[in-house]
Order: sequence, then structure tokens, then C-alpha cells
Amino acid sequence: MESIYIVTEGNYSDYRIVGVFDNEKLVDRFVNKFGGDIEEFPINPGIEEMNKGLSIYRVVMTRDGNTPHINNTDYAQQLMCRHGVNLVMDCWAKNEKHAIKIVNEKRSELIASGDWKLPDKEDVK
Repeated sequence: MESIYIVTEGNYSDYRIVGVFDNEKLVDRFVNKFGGDIEEFPINPGIEEMNKGLSIYRVVMTRDGNTPHINNTDYAQQLMCRHGVNLVMDCWAKNEKHAIKIVNEKRSELIASGDWKLPDKEDVK
């Protein structure tokens, strides 16, 4: 996915955009000379997925594969995190069944790689 790079300065009411770049090397060159903070944003996010008829789903899945919560949402945050014993993930999918399949594959990868360890018993309340 292509990105644009926005150079910003300041905070809160002093926050402003200094420049917008379509090339990472150019934005690095600019910031090295003039300073500022670089923010990266995807160009046309989600358009390709919507053209394929996909929607965004947020899925909560337990380590053993149960799905206590799933909902269709309007906004994906590229979220994938583990809260205690649950995996919470946003994904583009055709329907709820497809979303569960996508998240279940990620759950299996996390367990197989050892990246999803069970928390200590005193951590789960």
C-alpha cells in the first residue's frame, strides 16, 4: 500500500502541518534539514477491500478458539492485541464466518510461534 508522509510541528493549538510528501527519501531529507515530526498515512485506505465487497469486523477470540464477541464496525484500527486470555483483532472479511476464520488462523500462528503464552494465574481475575 502506498503512503503519504506529513511533516508536522507543535502540539495542541500550536499543531500545524509543515509539508506533505509522497516519497520517504524526500521527507527524510526535509526533516533532516528543517526538523519536524513525520506522520505516515496510507493512500486510499480500504478502497480495494470495499471494492471486493469486504467489511470490517472486530473479533474477540479466546485462546481455545471460542468467539465471545464479534461485530461489524465502521473503522479499522489495524488492531491486534491480546487482553489477558483474549485476542482482539480487526480484519476485512466477507461476513462473520469469514472473519472468525481469519482470526482463528492468526490465533493458531500466535500459539504455534510461542507468542501467545498463558498469563500467570494471579494475572487473570
